[in-house]
Amino acid sequence: MRLGLLVLLFVATWRYVAQGLTINAYSNEIEDYKAQIENEHKIAEQLESTKLLCGTNDFIEQIAREKFGMARYNERIFVVISNE
Repeated sequence: MRLGLLVLLFVATWRYVAQGLTINAYSNEIEDYKAQIENEHKIAEQLESTKLLCGTNDFIEQIAREKFGMARYNERIFVVISNE
């Protein structure tokens, strides 16, 4: 009788500890997911602001100048040559 009670107590304690470890692991996983969600929200905000900026003429002109080397009509382009 005492042996059965001792085994039952051991199994209950073991299950309690195992569940605590599982809950702790799930809590850590939830925190990681929350951090990922926050990061994705920040990226979405940055993309939204970039999307709004892309439609402006100033942005289009900046990209045309920087990436394609374009200039306005009758605009002079100076190339600086460094001796370094």
